[in-house]
Amino acid sequence: MKIKIIYDKNQIKKKLNFIEECIPHFERNKMFFYFPFDNTSKKDSLIIDEQIKKDEEKFKIKSTKEKIVKAWKEKESAVLNFLEKYNKKNIVWI
Repeated sequence: MKIKIIYDKNQIKKKLNFIEECIPHFERNKMFFYFPFDNTSKKDSLIIDEQIKKDEEKFKIKSTKEKIVKAWKEKESAVLNFLEKYNKKNIVWI
């Protein structure tokens, strides 16, 4: 199994409704989330594009992604080995 870390603006746009549906779960579980759209703005492609651009700058998306990819490459093998062992021990046959 391989995990690829991607950043895709088009996927962000497509998934806005799904993300918004998850907000109650995030709130119930006291999880941090960031959703800067309201019902009007999430329907306006220009507003979405502007917000994504602001967020790319604010959160330094490019360099952050590079750091995550580098860290994942260092830990990938160990994590996947652990998950494989865990799944073998805890397999449930229905």
